[in-house]
Amino acid sequence: TDELMDFCRLIGARPQICLNLGSGAPEEARAWLEYCQGGPATPQGKRRAANGHPQPYPVAAWELGN
Repeated sequence: TDELMDFCRLIGARPQICLNLGSGAPEEARAWLEYCQGGPATPQGKRRAANGHPQPYPVAAWELGN
């Protein structure tokens, strides 16, 4: 995720992310959403900040399933 966001920033794009609702668990989708856009006080937001990205990522759109 961090690498995709870095790439999008470099080329001036806003990412669109597809959540796997077919074979993925709802908890996985929630964690990914929180990682990308949760505040720094949330568990996944803290993880993102620890990975060097304290601000939420500017995801343009979230797709549900394929």
